[in-house]
Amino acid sequence: MTGLGLGAAGAVPPLRPLPGLLALQDPVGRATDLARPIRFTGGIDAARSPQALAAIGVLRQIGMLLAGQRTPLIVASADLTAQAVNAAMVRQPKGAGCPWD
Repeated sequence: MTGLGLGAAGAVPPLRPLPGLLALQDPVGRATDLARPIRFTGGIDAARSPQALAAIGVLRQIGMLLAGQRTPLIVASADLTAQAVNAAMVRQPKGAGCPWD
């Protein structure tokens, strides 16, 4: 049975972690150890582009990894809407055990 068929039957389809998101722990940990800031650029497209939408998920994961640490995060974006969405993703990484949750 496919994942869509399982979802229609009421069962939860199997989810697997994305290796690229798991690999983010290494550079974030290295930047934290060296007390260096992390610079993130999600692209120069508008907030509705597929590249920017994928970057929002990556930025959210970085925000969850940085929760509770003193590592500065610099986010660059050419689009004001994308900048507002990026700021909201970093401010509220749900489930990360942040003091503002």
